[in-house]
Amino acid sequence: MLSVTREVDGDTGILNIDTGTIWYMEYDRHIDRIVVHTQRSMYYMTGTLKYWKIVLNNSGLNFALVDRNALININNIIEIDTNYRDAYFDEVKSKVCTLARHKFADNIKDLKSKNPYIQFTTPV
Repeated sequence: MLSVTREVDGDTGILNIDTGTIWYMEYDRHIDRIVVHTQRSMYYMTGTLKYWKIVLNNSGLNFALVDRNALININNIIEIDTNYRDAYFDEVKSKVCTLARHKFADNIKDLKSKNPYIQFTTPV
């Protein structure tokens, strides 16, 4: 479980979400919050992505920092478009998380080793 809020300012208080439902997290500098993406919702929390990567992985989860502003749940990736460096989490590609260009090759090695079910595609 992870404690988050539904609103940026936390107006309705804290709620707990299942960490397994998290697709990815991104830092939004305009609101100075981490935005937590699940299939159906977005939530907010504070801290740094580096801190949350350590905490989540030390809790037995499988997260990778794939960009300076993106932390991805490796277990929930189903496809990576190798042309655009985009990760997808469902068949309809409802949400996308882009992987950094400068460490793309290293990210791919890491993701492949931790989730062999990821499909790597190169659209024409």
